[in-house]
Amino acid sequence: MDNYSITRTDPLEAPPRRKWWIPILWLLAETCALIVICVLPTGSIAWATWFAVGRSLEQNAAYNVSTTATAQSQTVLADPPQDWKHLDAAFTTPAIWYEGTDTSKRGLSDNVIVKGAYIWKLRADESVLWWRMPDVDRLFSTTNFYVSVDVTRSHGSDSDTRYGLVFRSFSRSYYVFGISNSGMFSIDERAFDHWNTLQDWTYSPTIRDGVINHLAVLGMGSHFWFFINGQFVHELENTANDHGEVGIFHAVHLVGEESTVIFENFTLYVPPD
Repeated sequence: MDNYSITRTDPLEAPPRRKWWIPILWLLAETCALIVICVLPTGSIAWATWFAVGRSLEQNAAYNVSTTATAQSQTVLADPPQDWKHLDAAFTTPAIWYEGTDTSKRGLSDNVIVKGAYIWKLRADESVLWWRMPDVDRLFSTTNFYVSVDVTRSHGSDSDTRYGLVFRSFSRSYYVFGISNSGMFSIDERAFDHWNTLQDWTYSPTIRDGVINHLAVLGMGSHFWFFINGQFVHELENTANDHGEVGIFHAVHLVGEESTVIFENFTLYVPPD
């Protein structure tokens, strides 16, 4: 695998920021609902109004956690299939993870491995997303995979920083599954020169503020399952990329912002030969 695949010195603009007005909209809806419940004499009408408001916001803003989870998705898929092979891509092996400082017109990225932790400092001179891939045999042709990582944001804005996993990366086309410390996650596809939103910013109570969050993605063919702290949060079907690399990413949206994220316990499983 060539050096380009690990250094990734060509950052791109970050995916769209989350819709800041959604929490405000929810607060206004809840306030209106309480007023309706208190004022109207007929409780059934009040509850019907509240239900209609809630359903409309859920469908149009895509704010609630996906409710498509099944018992099997939550309990069986949260771990890699038992017969799959573990590939060594731990941060305890510096030779396969880039260390150093990169600069571009979009900002500055500094990466260092300390006691098995990948400490990533990022400064945004423009909206920026930077990504890193481990140099692991078979990784470039990975189709079916299970990848996970522990992430902790130690410095930066709650809403203007996102971080997480990259998967099916091939020729400047890839997917990202990221979270923010404001309790939101999103899934996006980079299609060469533009972003496609696959799952807009979505609130999840599984995301823990200021502490370690465990992220995982299982990809089998064109189907993907997503997990946060062992809990199923979403699944989707997408055929844009049928193979590619996996890794981690760090993004800052607001110009002038700085962020530090600590990545630990990167694990990768693929089907047996």
